[in-house]
Amino acid sequence: YAKLEGGILESFGRMFKNDLRLYVYPSRGADGNVLTVENLQVQEHLQGLYEYLVDNGFIRKIDDYNEDYLSIFSRAALEKIRAGDPEWEAMVPERVAAIIKERGLLGLKLLAT
Repeated sequence: YAKLEGGILESFGRMFKNDLRLYVYPSRGADGNVLTVENLQVQEHLQGLYEYLVDNGFIRKIDDYNEDYLSIFSRAALEKIRAGDPEWEAMVPERVAAIIKERGLLGLKLLAT
């Protein structure tokens, strides 16, 4: 947004102009607490913009989540898949693991049969 004449406001205006909604899955902060749309700390000068986007439904929270999954990061799972580390299978649903293995997706090497 630094190159846009209207800066961050123009950037968000472009992003949300066609009824786009941003659904935010919780994550775990460095302190171990769960971060959600409701308790996310944004820079003070962006607080009003953030509140506007939340209050008007452009940014929406996801309530139905599993805390066990908050420590799983897609980049880490992908790295394990590409490295051939079998631990990745515990990071995705069983059906997803089966499809990845069946089709050799995401850089997974198919085993010779």
